[in-house]
Amino acid sequence: MIGASDPAQPSEEDALTIRRAETFDLAGLLALYRELNPDDAEISVDKAHDNFDALSRFPGSAIYVGLIDQTIATTCTLIVIPNLTRSGRPYALVENVVTASPYRGRGYGRKALLQAVSAA
Repeated sequence: MIGASDPAQPSEEDALTIRRAETFDLAGLLALYRELNPDDAEISVDKAHDNFDALSRFPGSAIYVGLIDQTIATTCTLIVIPNLTRSGRPYALVENVVTASPYRGRGYGRKALLQAVSAA
């Protein structure tokens, strides 16, 4: 019998898929961001699309989403910034790291963060 500790049985963590967010992810992202900042005024869909498009034009920058069964469980945003120091090497900021409450405590946010760090 295959049990939860059996390496042949995929764990839920193994089921987490991390990828760059696409425009069609915006509704799920906005819902998740409500958990991060529940008191913030909601952004309009048009403004969200405009900001997503602007972010996508920053080379190397991205919003990463971690998916469980096509549901966004976690996310973080990577911004790569041109630099005039360090021989012109860019630097990066990671922001808006959030995991949906049902998925917290499982290391999903860490996995998304590590993907952003790796991409940076």
